[in-house]
Amino acid sequence: MINERPLSAKDIKTLDKDILLFNKRKNFTVKYFVGYTLIVLIVSIFVYFKIDRNDLVPLIVTSIGFFIAGLWGFLELYLKENKRLKAITWSKNENKVLSIVVKSNDFIEIPEHEDEGDYYLFQLADNKILYIGGQEFYQSKSFPNNNFEIVMAKDPQNKIILLERNDLGEKINPKIKLNRNQSIKLTDEQIEEINKQDFVIREFTTIITGSIDKINIIDKADT
Repeated sequence: MINERPLSAKDIKTLDKDILLFNKRKNFTVKYFVGYTLIVLIVSIFVYFKIDRNDLVPLIVTSIGFFIAGLWGFLELYLKENKRLKAITWSKNENKVLSIVVKSNDFIEIPEHEDEGDYYLFQLADNKILYIGGQEFYQSKSFPNNNFEIVMAKDPQNKIILLERNDLGEKINPKIKLNRNQSIKLTDEQIEEINKQDFVIREFTTIITGSIDKINIIDKADT
């Protein structure tokens, strides 16, 4: 179900956009710090000529404090952006993504709860169910779809840095649609199946055994 494949032209385009974005953010961070440092320097010089010489030490301490605070913030942001950029570049050079191709005409739709995104249970062959959801799977003009691909790439720290959905078929309606007062209750065996799967991938998608016609639908008030 989950296969590896080389990056497609679309995947490369997405990663290139991310690389461009993070390079811009790095450059902005540097420019912002330079501007901040100049302002601290100019203000300090201006105050220097206005104050009594007995107040020189507090001025120096204050100026150094502002500079260190700015430097700390700069390094924190710069290193974070640089780490992300290196991870994306590494993933591009690896030329490998995880691909989940889903072909199904039957699914259960679970409405969004507290900005967590929409969730779905797609019926697969061989008595399997694909459980997906999150803010990456909001409904659109082409989704839910009866033929789509989920593409994921992980960095060296096993974090998802690329998550895309390619809709290849036609939009379909749910076989079962829950209302906001309803939820599903998985069996202990299904929960155990989920827990055995990759903890990074299962944040977005998991595969369990069963039929959507037999999924236990409950009222949230009863939980």
